[in-house]
Amino acid sequence: MATRLAVPAILVVALAIRVPFAFLDPVVIVDPHIIAGWATTLASGGMPALVQRTPIVLYPPLAMLALWVVGVLGQPLVGLRLIGIFGDVGLAALVALLLADRRPRVRIAIVAAVAFNPALWYISAVWGQLDSVYALLGAASLGWLALRQTRAAAAAAALSIAWKLQALVLAPVVAAVVLRDRRVSSVASAVLVGAIALAVPSLLLLLAVGFDPRYLHQLWPPTADLNVSAFNIWYLATLALHDAHPEALATLSSGPGDMMGVAAVAAVTAVVCVALLRVRDHPSLPLLSLAGATLTLAAFVFLTGMHERYLIAAVPLLALAAAGTATGQPDRAAIAAFIAITLTQTLNLLAVGSLARNLWRNIFAAPTGPLAQTFVALGVVSAIVNVGVLAWCVWRFTALGWFPASTSLALDAGPQDAGATAKN
Repeated sequence: MATRLAVPAILVVALAIRVPFAFLDPVVIVDPHIIAGWATTLASGGMPALVQRTPIVLYPPLAMLALWVVGVLGQPLVGLRLIGIFGDVGLAALVALLLADRRPRVRIAIVAAVAFNPALWYISAVWGQLDSVYALLGAASLGWLALRQTRAAAAAAALSIAWKLQALVLAPVVAAVVLRDRRVSSVASAVLVGAIALAVPSLLLLLAVGFDPRYLHQLWPPTADLNVSAFNIWYLATLALHDAHPEALATLSSGPGDMMGVAAVAAVTAVVCVALLRVRDHPSLPLLSLAGATLTLAAFVFLTGMHERYLIAAVPLLALAAAGTATGQPDRAAIAAFIAITLTQTLNLLAVGSLARNLWRNIFAAPTGPLAQTFVALGVVSAIVNVGVLAWCVWRFTALGWFPASTSLALDAGPQDAGATAKN
């Protein structure tokens, strides 16, 4: 009985420690106030008024529709935080559902690790960001893929993209698994359902707030400039080149760095997709979760436009990978990766949006502000750890792709993947 009540108790406590922050404003960072302003403008003047007011990159249709709703209801800052908070708790509940066939202790430990994760808590309850929602939808997509529910997986993946474009990194995973069946009907139905899932929130947004073509131009950053708010390879490059070789840094910032990053992500994507296509059995939930985490990490580490919080979706995916299959032991290496990424993401969030004033300057490696040098050093360590975890992930998929029958990776298909659910 105690074991059965453990997961609901975890979810209730996780919600209880978050909700009070929805009604507080620690002014960690200005972003929530900007987004709350978007919500108010959408409610009062629609999309034309919003794009005229701000040149900042906007969210895709589903997230913008949610902003319009909280703007109409009033108290948009509270509404935004509540969306992120319920996204957090929903993510933990989804993890509990996906791991229903695991041993109770493993399930409880993984659910608690997600529910009480400091990075997830900080970004949603304190920052007031909405990233937990696209992480939730992305994890749901991979869960349905593991159950061979390709149409549901395509719909969830499309809705995740409609919430945040960073979710595009999961699209190759969905595509690779759908293509494994080699059936035209499966591919066609997945594409159709995904297109509908993208079209519906777009149409609802159009009906609610109108349309302005400038909105489409504000869906993606137009510049290739390096963004050093993320503890990734460009953070390291900026520190190394800023004083010694400023001309090289300027060259990288003008376009070559962007192209190098895209090429690196494409290479990692190819490795992951080949492994998913060559694996002997239908990909299990741990394997799919590790695939999603790997591509999320690759984008964060290599792309020039990454911000500090864009690594957040890898946290729950690594937790799912760490659980292992129902018939196997938890994956100790994935557990270590989960802990490492939790720490680096939490440090990255604190460096950019700390409760201590002026620590935000550390994102530019500036030697000013309280504890600045300490955070710069922690940023270097975090960036190296992020690159190292990505290298470990790529190594695992390289081994799986080249030696699918003999690899020792604990990522075989679980019992839920062995044909219990009919293919779509």
